[in-house]
Amino acid sequence: MGRACAVSFAAAGAKLILVDLNEAGLKETLALLPPSTKAKIVTLNICDDDALIAMIRVRAKTPLTSAGC
Repeated sequence: MGRACAVSFAAAGAKLILVDLNEAGLKETLALLPPSTKAKIVTLNICDDDALIAMIRVRAKTPLTSAGC
């Protein structure tokens, strides 16, 4: 579901931060996006509260949208 949302948001011109534990999967998703997409990948366990909060603080200037669309 997250990959489908990323592709949909990218098609609409959104800037993306792709977050997952699986770096290979993130790179696969990144490869599916249009070349003009501004996207970053972050390998992170979103169940690790401290890591998630730290990532959000660093990326606070980029709007966040849940993969749940």
